[in-house]
Amino acid sequence: MTVMERQPNIEQTDRMYTTAEVLELTGISFRVLDYWLRTEVIVLCSQPNKPGSGMRRLYTTAEVEAIGQLVRRYKAALDELETIRSGRAWAEVAA
Repeated sequence: MTVMERQPNIEQTDRMYTTAEVLELTGISFRVLDYWLRTEVIVLCSQPNKPGSGMRRLYTTAEVEAIGQLVRRYKAALDELETIRSGRAWAEVAA
């Protein structure tokens, strides 16, 4: 199940989500989430960014929703790029 499907059911609470839960809700891989965090595409407000392995990350409801929005935007951009690459965009402009 993705964030897009579950987002209306996520209550605005102080609940914290584990990395595994975030991955399940958003549909992205651990490597992508970890990369976005290390390169500060995503900055967690709920905890300081501590370097090193073995740190357990927890995410607030707002952070999970923000990650879900980022995933949706990323997928939309990929879809648009695929349309351009396939030439469908040029066919539509020429018509």
